[in-house]
Amino acid sequence: MDRFFNLVPPAFYQADYTREAKLRISRCPFSDDHLASLRRLSNLDISLKSGKGDETMLWCLQHECLVHQSLIAEFERQGLTGFRVRPATIRFPDGRVSKDYKELVVVGCGGTATPESGVRLVEGCPGCQFVRYTNVTYWPALVDLKQWTGEDFFKVWPLPNFILVTKHVVSLLRSLRVKCYSARRLDELRGEWDFGIGVGPLSDVMPSDVARKYGRSLGLDRHVHSKIEAQGRKGQKRGKT
Repeated sequence: MDRFFNLVPPAFYQADYTREAKLRISRCPFSDDHLASLRRLSNLDISLKSGKGDETMLWCLQHECLVHQSLIAEFERQGLTGFRVRPATIRFPDGRVSKDYKELVVVGCGGTATPESGVRLVEGCPGCQFVRYTNVTYWPALVDLKQWTGEDFFKVWPLPNFILVTKHVVSLLRSLRVKCYSARRLDELRGEWDFGIGVGPLSDVMPSDVARKYGRSLGLDRHVHSKIEAQGRKGQKRGKT
């Protein structure tokens, strides 16, 4: 299956944060193990660990993808969809400072993972929006074509840090000889987490307007919290017996 790919950095990331990011942190009132919300507010300011800075794509510690403005222009020229850009600052080993790279912000949506992928809700906190899901066990079934918006860059819930792309994106990157990335077919992927998938609200990882749009249309908040409430009612019934 080569319709969709997971876009990831090469075997190593190339840049570290130069300055501590400004974060908005909300903690759960019920559990110290949960971060109700963790959202980066500041633009990326990073230092390249090595190299001359001649790559058109770079990656940071948390798999943030930075793209040179020349490559962004090519994306737009080729009509790629499902992304926005955000300002970024890169500091090179020789002391140069560049603002010619932008953070790639994925705004396309692939809906929620299919039941056939093995993903299901197993834990939800009534005090915050933290939820935990089971691992993906069958990656080729991850994307529900009926939910996918058809965009070239997109994400599937609950995998907000996974950049998914179409074959069109991969073909373009190859034709342009972009080097600093890896594109893995979904049937090449294996389990990424042995402890399940824990996530906060959609707005932590997508722009607020996009999170509202897809959270509402897909019923993510309603889907999650209705199941949480159902689990709570079952627990109350067991406690009364």
